[in-house]
Amino acid sequence: MVTEELGPWYRIAPASPKLAKNPLLMKLCEKTGRRLRRARFSAKGVHVACVYTDLSYWHIGRKVDVPVFTTRDIYTKAMRLLNLSGYKKPVRNLAVSVYNLVPGNDEQLEMFSSPIYDVSEAMDQVNDRWSEFVVTLALMMGLDR
Repeated sequence: MVTEELGPWYRIAPASPKLAKNPLLMKLCEKTGRRLRRARFSAKGVHVACVYTDLSYWHIGRKVDVPVFTTRDIYTKAMRLLNLSGYKKPVRNLAVSVYNLVPGNDEQLEMFSSPIYDVSEAMDQVNDRWSEFVVTLALMMGLDR
């Protein structure tokens, strides 16, 4: 079992105390998901970290029962973790990463019952060919690349 970690981070400007349905969180999850799929891994853990404008920080990581593979899965888990934060301070930096990586997608039964995995792979192929974020999720519309 591989236990590496994948994930980008962003500096948020201007600082924002409200992260609910934040397009930057979705963008971080998309980047993390693309790296995960490109490397042909699934993850059994998701980690979220915030650095606040006063330079204090908060972070949490949790293992998941079903390995995550798609951007939607990573975003859902990351939002749940972010909602555990009791802080209401403005966020300066935000990071999302996945860990406890396992080869391939161990979802087997779920994979065959849902076309989501094929859609993720197809979006990755289009973005690989034409440019990063040519095909994006609606929550990320309006963001700069």
